[in-house]
Amino acid sequence: MAISKHALTGVPLNEITVKRKQLTRQEAVTVHIMAHEGHSYTDIVQQLGTNANRVGEVRRGEVHPDSAKIALNLLLAKRKGFGGARTNKRQSGHSRT
Repeated sequence: MAISKHALTGVPLNEITVKRKQLTRQEAVTVHIMAHEGHSYTDIVQQLGTNANRVGEVRRGEVHPDSAKIALNLLLAKRKGFGGARTNKRQSGHSRT
């Protein structure tokens, strides 16, 4: 991704690759997860290629109100799986003697 410069001022400009006028449910879930991960409001807006109003609607629950719960469930599932699989001390086929 090359950084272009403004034709008159020479100021470096970021390339805009994604523009969203509205957010899908999955994108709304991503908003909540990114906020939980500590991303700034501005970074969430820019990385999703939308404007602050759309992200605000999601965060306030005005749009895709179920997205916060979905995000929480995903985060909890990730946390449970993070420690690795637990092994059962008693494995079938092995007897104590």
